[in-house]
Amino acid sequence: MPSANRLNTALALLAAASTISATSITFHNTSPSPICYKVEFTSGTLPTQNGVTCDSSPGLMVQGGQNLTVNSSADYNGAITAMVNNSNVKGGRYEINFAAQEGNCWYDVDFHLGLSDGTLGPSSHQPLVNGNPSLAGEQDCLAKANAAWPSTTNQAALLAYPDYLKQGTDGKLDFVYMDSNAPQVVIDFFQLQADFTAYVDAGSQAGENSSAAVVKAANFMSWVVQAVNMEIVAF
Repeated sequence: MPSANRLNTALALLAAASTISATSITFHNTSPSPICYKVEFTSGTLPTQNGVTCDSSPGLMVQGGQNLTVNSSADYNGAITAMVNNSNVKGGRYEINFAAQEGNCWYDVDFHLGLSDGTLGPSSHQPLVNGNPSLAGEQDCLAKANAAWPSTTNQAALLAYPDYLKQGTDGKLDFVYMDSNAPQVVIDFFQLQADFTAYVDAGSQAGENSSAAVVKAANFMSWVVQAVNMEIVAF
């Protein structure tokens, strides 16, 4: 029979190993409004809250100014979509894959189906495996678009689509939006001129009708970090 010291040591090592290998996603809602996060799975599991549905799917409700941490399975691979405006409009889609490579997380932010202020990255804020910054998404989409607006040469063509961009009386944009029906000129603006740190075209690669420049830009938006604890921050 093992001694008490050996047993305590074994239990401590087991606890440490469990802590190291545990995968988690932390939600920080810094906005004043509640956000319902729609949870989808390709593999693995991620607990949702009883009675919470977002866009007719199981989800997680994070109140304004609140934080929530959930532990996923080590093989979780899926997408988490922020539902904004009383949970009926799709915002950013946060794609997280712990399953592709043990001890690492592949991830990206997708604005193709909706646009919202939010970021995704490792909870430790460590850099990517290649040393580059690890934060995907945008803290302020409108501000990022406005930074590019003065040097945008096709403003009239963009303003022809008021469902996606609107200009105020001061000459600045006061509204930006994105969904799967957006015309190519809008996609090009968000992906290239505004340089959103996210996919603005469909899926992990730009769609077949995209310009060569959009395809090239989109191909650099899936990242890998040596971490198993990720965080989504809403602004």
